[in-house]
Amino acid sequence: IQELEERQLDVSSCPIKPISEKIFDKITHAGYNIYVRAFQNIPPHEPGFCIFAKNSLHDEIGGFDEEVVFCEDADYVKRANKVGKFKYLRSVHIPVSTRRFDRDGYIMTGIRYLLADLYMLFVGPIKTDIFKYRFGHKS
Repeated sequence: IQELEERQLDVSSCPIKPISEKIFDKITHAGYNIYVRAFQNIPPHEPGFCIFAKNSLHDEIGGFDEEVVFCEDADYVKRANKVGKFKYLRSVHIPVSTRRFDRDGYIMTGIRYLLADLYMLFVGPIKTDIFKYRFGHKS
């Protein structure tokens, strides 16, 4: 909260840290953190499990678009960034599970997110099940 206030941020997220001791997990997550910081304004991209937003900004953009079926977090922050100030926090990391990578594989997960980023950049919000993204973690 202190950093949000000091930097006068309206919407923010933070870098991620894998809940894993595997060196590969640490390297890939560090790479992701570099990627999102480097491109945090064109457009910003963040993990949906960690978004800080002012209530007034949330209300102004109408919250999450319920028609968006994949990467709704990216759509939310992209819209929020148009009316407020977005930057990544420097003071905190959030621990994240590597279950999706373990289940779906690093390559397939990375390709899916890369294609989703390109789709959102050139087409717009993802409102169909084109990427066959499944929530939850079931064996």
